Amino acid sequence: MAFTRSRVRVPPAPPNEYKMARPELVKNIPREERLPRLTPENEVILKTTKEIVVKFIEMGRCSPASFDEVFKQVFKTIKGTVSSE
Repeated sequence: MAFTRSRVRVPPAPPNEYKMARPELVKNIPREERLPRLTPENEVILKTTKEIVVKFIEMGRCSPASFDEVFKQVFKTIKGTVSSE
């Protein structure tokens, strides 16, 4: 059995605007315009808070409409617990 070429057209590759920024371009941003880095402690607190609030939403204890309020309360509680130790 002979194989023939497919007549399906392959879409062109996406333009460069969809690629990630090159590191040398990020280095050229003035320091005052860069976002401050999170401390490792705050990063862990944010990830933990997100997981807890997502579980609340999945269980029906919190609605997406009240996400902002619940997230702030959970974050404040976790941060208070971590910093009091």
